[in-house]
Amino acid sequence: MLSHARVLDYVEETVNKMLACRDPERLGYSKYTCPNHPGHFKVVPRSCKSRLCNACGKVATDRWIKKAMGDLPPVEYYHLTFTVPLEIRNIMFEDKRLLSLMHQAASRAILSWLKERNNSIPVILQVLHTFGRDLKFHPHIHALVSAGGLDIETKKIWLVNNHWPRRGLEMRFKTNLLNLLLKKKKINYGLKHKL
Repeated sequence: MLSHARVLDYVEETVNKMLACRDPERLGYSKYTCPNHPGHFKVVPRSCKSRLCNACGKVATDRWIKKAMGDLPPVEYYHLTFTVPLEIRNIMFEDKRLLSLMHQAASRAILSWLKERNNSIPVILQVLHTFGRDLKFHPHIHALVSAGGLDIETKKIWLVNNHWPRRGLEMRFKTNLLNLLLKKKKINYGLKHKL
Protein backbone atom coordinates (compact mmCIF):
# COMPACT_ATOMS: atom_id res chain seq x y z
CA MET A 1 0.00 0.00 0.00
CA LEU A 2 1.30 3.46 -0.84
CA SER A 3 2.25 5.48 2.19
CA HIS A 4 2.33 9.24 1.94
CA ALA A 5 3.25 9.94 5.55
CA ARG A 6 6.46 11.72 4.53
CA VAL A 7 6.34 14.39 1.86
CA LEU A 8 9.39 14.26 -0.38
CA ASP A 9 11.65 17.32 -0.21
CA TYR A 10 11.26 18.27 -3.88
CA VAL A 11 7.45 18.03 -3.59
CA GLU A 12 7.45 20.35 -0.59
CA GLU A 13 9.78 22.81 -2.38
CA THR A 14 7.57 22.79 -5.49
CA VAL A 15 4.38 23.37 -3.50
CA ASN A 16 5.97 26.24 -1.56
CA LYS A 17 7.25 27.77 -4.78
CA MET A 18 3.77 27.52 -6.35
CA LEU A 19 2.17 29.14 -3.32
CA ALA A 20 4.63 32.02 -3.67
CA CYS A 21 3.97 32.46 -7.40
CA ARG A 22 3.76 36.15 -8.35
CA ASP A 23 4.25 37.21 -4.73
CA PRO A 24 6.92 39.95 -4.95
CA GLU A 25 7.84 39.58 -1.29
CA ARG A 26 8.51 35.86 -1.59
CA LEU A 27 9.92 35.38 -5.11
CA GLY A 28 11.07 38.90 -5.87
CA TYR A 29 10.24 41.13 -8.78
CA SER A 30 11.63 43.11 -11.66
CA LYS A 31 11.19 46.88 -11.72
CA TYR A 32 11.03 48.74 -15.01
CA THR A 33 11.45 52.51 -15.11
CA CYS A 34 10.97 54.92 -17.98
CA PRO A 35 14.29 56.78 -18.61
CA ASN A 36 12.38 59.99 -19.35
CA HIS A 37 10.06 59.69 -16.36
CA PRO A 38 11.98 58.18 -13.42
CA GLY A 39 8.96 58.50 -11.16
CA HIS A 40 6.96 56.15 -13.40
CA PHE A 41 7.78 52.50 -13.01
CA LYS A 42 6.19 49.10 -13.28
CA VAL A 43 6.77 46.24 -10.86
CA VAL A 44 6.48 42.76 -12.38
CA PRO A 45 6.44 39.95 -9.79
CA ARG A 46 8.36 36.79 -10.63
CA SER A 47 6.49 33.58 -11.32
CA CYS A 48 7.34 30.11 -10.04
CA LYS A 49 7.66 28.62 -13.56
CA SER A 50 6.43 25.27 -12.25
CA ARG A 51 4.62 22.96 -14.65
CA LEU A 52 2.27 22.12 -11.78
CA CYS A 53 1.22 25.74 -11.17
CA ASN A 54 -2.23 26.62 -12.54
CA ALA A 55 -0.93 29.82 -14.16
CA CYS A 56 2.64 28.91 -15.16
CA GLY A 57 1.84 25.32 -16.10
CA LYS A 58 -0.99 26.41 -18.37
CA VAL A 59 1.31 28.76 -20.29
CA ALA A 60 3.94 26.04 -20.68
CA THR A 61 1.34 23.46 -21.70
CA ASP A 62 -0.22 25.73 -24.31
CA ARG A 63 3.22 26.49 -25.76
CA TRP A 64 4.09 22.77 -25.86
CA ILE A 65 0.78 21.81 -27.50
CA LYS A 66 1.16 24.48 -30.18
CA LYS A 67 4.67 23.27 -31.01
CA ALA A 68 3.67 19.59 -30.96
CA MET A 69 0.65 20.15 -33.19
CA GLY A 70 2.84 22.04 -35.65
CA ASP A 71 5.08 18.97 -35.90
CA LEU A 72 2.22 16.50 -36.47
CA PRO A 73 0.56 15.81 -39.83
CA PRO A 74 -2.94 17.27 -40.24
CA VAL A 75 -4.96 14.05 -39.83
CA GLU A 76 -7.59 12.83 -37.37
CA TYR A 77 -6.28 11.60 -34.00
CA TYR A 78 -7.56 9.38 -31.24
CA HIS A 79 -6.85 9.89 -27.54
CA LEU A 80 -5.93 6.64 -25.76
CA THR A 81 -5.12 6.30 -22.06
CA PHE A 82 -3.07 3.51 -20.48
CA THR A 83 -2.86 3.02 -16.72
CA VAL A 84 -1.51 0.48 -14.23
CA PRO A 85 -3.03 -1.40 -11.27
CA LEU A 86 -2.23 -0.46 -7.68
CA GLU A 87 0.30 -3.30 -7.26
CA ILE A 88 2.40 -1.92 -10.12
CA ARG A 89 1.94 1.69 -8.93
CA ASN A 90 3.55 0.71 -5.63
CA ILE A 91 6.58 -0.73 -7.45
CA MET A 92 6.88 2.37 -9.64
CA PHE A 93 6.49 4.69 -6.66
CA GLU A 94 9.54 3.04 -5.09
CA ASP A 95 11.59 3.20 -8.32
CA LYS A 96 10.58 6.12 -10.58
CA ARG A 97 12.99 4.98 -13.31
CA LEU A 98 10.46 2.26 -14.13
CA LEU A 99 7.97 4.86 -15.36
CA SER A 100 9.73 4.93 -18.75
CA LEU A 101 8.62 1.33 -19.27
CA MET A 102 5.07 2.58 -19.57
CA HIS A 103 6.00 4.48 -22.76
CA GLN A 104 7.53 1.33 -24.23
CA ALA A 105 4.56 -0.85 -23.28
CA ALA A 106 2.00 1.62 -24.69
CA SER A 107 3.79 2.16 -28.00
CA ARG A 108 4.34 -1.59 -28.42
CA ALA A 109 0.63 -2.22 -27.82
CA ILE A 110 -0.39 0.36 -30.43
CA LEU A 111 2.22 -0.65 -33.02
CA SER A 112 1.52 -4.38 -32.72
CA TRP A 113 -2.24 -3.79 -33.11
CA LEU A 114 -1.79 -1.73 -36.29
CA LYS A 115 0.76 -4.13 -37.73
CA GLU A 116 -1.77 -6.97 -37.41
CA ARG A 117 -4.73 -4.87 -38.53
CA ASN A 118 -3.43 -3.18 -41.69
CA ASN A 119 0.37 -3.28 -41.55
CA SER A 120 0.75 0.46 -40.97
CA ILE A 121 2.90 2.81 -38.88
CA PRO A 122 0.90 5.53 -37.07
CA VAL A 123 1.89 8.88 -35.65
CA ILE A 124 2.07 8.53 -31.85
CA LEU A 125 2.54 11.30 -29.30
CA GLN A 126 2.71 10.06 -25.70
CA VAL A 127 2.70 11.99 -22.44
CA LEU A 128 3.24 10.48 -18.99
CA HIS A 129 1.22 11.83 -16.07
CA THR A 130 2.34 10.62 -12.67
CA PHE A 131 -0.56 11.91 -10.59
CA GLY A 132 -4.32 11.67 -11.01
CA ARG A 133 -6.86 14.44 -10.55
CA ASP A 134 -7.09 13.55 -6.87
CA LEU A 135 -3.31 14.25 -6.61
CA LYS A 136 -2.52 10.65 -5.66
CA PHE A 137 0.33 8.81 -7.37
CA HIS A 138 -1.39 7.25 -10.36
CA PRO A 139 0.92 6.98 -13.36
CA HIS A 140 -0.81 6.86 -16.72
CA ILE A 141 0.00 7.49 -20.36
CA HIS A 142 -2.01 9.78 -22.63
CA ALA A 143 -1.42 8.86 -26.25
CA LEU A 144 -2.51 10.79 -29.33
CA VAL A 145 -2.59 8.27 -32.17
CA SER A 146 -3.32 9.04 -35.78
CA ALA A 147 -6.42 7.43 -37.28
CA GLY A 148 -4.26 5.29 -39.52
CA GLY A 149 -0.70 5.30 -40.69
CA LEU A 150 1.76 4.79 -43.50
CA ASP A 151 1.75 1.42 -45.18
CA ILE A 152 4.85 -0.43 -43.96
CA GLU A 153 5.59 -1.77 -47.45
CA THR A 154 5.30 1.37 -49.59
CA LYS A 155 5.82 4.11 -46.94
CA LYS A 156 3.65 6.25 -49.24
CA ILE A 157 0.06 5.05 -48.89
CA TRP A 158 -1.95 6.23 -45.87
CA LEU A 159 -4.06 3.40 -44.47
CA VAL A 160 -7.06 4.49 -42.39
CA ASN A 161 -7.82 2.89 -39.03
CA ASN A 162 -10.98 3.86 -37.15
CA HIS A 163 -11.18 0.88 -34.82
CA TRP A 164 -9.39 0.77 -31.46
CA PRO A 165 -10.36 -2.25 -29.36
CA ARG A 166 -10.23 -1.00 -25.75
CA ARG A 167 -9.93 -4.42 -24.13
CA GLY A 168 -7.43 -5.71 -26.70
CA LEU A 169 -5.12 -2.70 -26.34
CA GLU A 170 -5.48 -2.84 -22.55
CA MET A 171 -4.34 -6.49 -22.52
CA ARG A 172 -1.46 -5.80 -24.91
CA PHE A 173 -0.28 -2.89 -22.75
CA LYS A 174 -0.56 -4.94 -19.56
CA THR A 175 1.31 -7.92 -21.05
CA ASN A 176 4.07 -5.69 -22.46
CA LEU A 177 4.48 -3.81 -19.17
CA LEU A 178 4.54 -6.95 -17.03
CA ASN A 179 7.10 -8.58 -19.35
CA LEU A 180 9.31 -5.47 -19.16
CA LEU A 181 9.05 -5.43 -15.34
CA LEU A 182 9.78 -9.16 -15.23
CA LYS A 183 12.86 -8.61 -17.41
CA LYS A 184 14.06 -5.88 -14.99
CA LYS A 185 13.44 -8.33 -12.11
CA LYS A 186 10.97 -5.92 -10.48
CA ILE A 187 8.17 -8.49 -10.33
CA ASN A 188 8.05 -12.27 -10.24
CA TYR A 189 6.07 -14.78 -12.31
CA GLY A 190 3.55 -15.18 -9.47
CA LEU A 191 2.61 -11.50 -9.51
CA LYS A 192 2.56 -11.43 -13.31
CA HIS A 193 0.00 -14.23 -13.46
CA LYS A 194 -2.03 -12.77 -10.59
CA LEU A 195 -2.48 -9.50 -12.47
